[in-house]
Amino acid sequence: MVLTNRLPLTCYQSVEMFIRIPNNLDSYTLILLIGPVRSSDLEKLTTWSSECSRPLFYIHSIGFYSHFSVQLPPQFPCVDTHPEPESTEDLRLLKPWPELIDFMRVKTRDLDTISDHEHGHIPYLLLLLYNLEIWKKSHDGKPPSGFQEKKAFKAQVEEGARKSSAEGAGENFAEAVKAVNKSLNPPEIASGLRDVFEAEECKTPTASVSRIPLTCTLYSMYDSQAASGSSPMPSTISIEDTRSCPYREQCQI
Repeated sequence: MVLTNRLPLTCYQSVEMFIRIPNNLDSYTLILLIGPVRSSDLEKLTTWSSECSRPLFYIHSIGFYSHFSVQLPPQFPCVDTHPEPESTEDLRLLKPWPELIDFMRVKTRDLDTISDHEHGHIPYLLLLLYNLEIWKKSHDGKPPSGFQEKKAFKAQVEEGARKSSAEGAGENFAEAVKAVNKSLNPPEIASGLRDVFEAEECKTPTASVSRIPLTCTLYSMYDSQAASGSSPMPSTISIEDTRSCPYREQCQI
């Protein structure tokens, strides 16, 4: 019998002896049971699995023949641990915090006079923020929205690239143009996640609730109370066509 909690653990005691110990199963979040086992022991484990809402996997194999069964609790969340970066990336361009604005203004202060090398290595995030400030001055303080406005905004960004020098060939400006459609949208929480927030386990968590509903509860609380009205930012920003020094500075903001 293999029992798993935080770390995999193999139990070499018999199932009968192990489950006799009071509360011996309470710390485990999943049971992988390898047959054969007595029907009475299997019944005790399935009962415990139902009462404690813990998944139970039972496998019995003889030669090329095997029996496999799964007993899952009513609520069994499956988490995508490697989502697409585009689905979680939020550069906060529409609601930048003061330190980010100050950093952008420092790096773009002499944009027309700095060397081609420096010009070609300004992080694209700062280029977008810089051009947004220019755009808002002529559009009642509003960012570009819709296909036509974003197309015009892309053209504005492209105009700033220096294409006459090999050092300032504009790769960072190309990155900025490429990021316009995905970066200039208000961050939204997916409807499926909103439904999870409304689940009873998340609205009224108990001491025995698992980590996933508890995380959703805390996320929902943050979302409703955050002054910025935005979700927590991811810990990384996609690699840009820029020197490592400005990139590191940006990540520390």
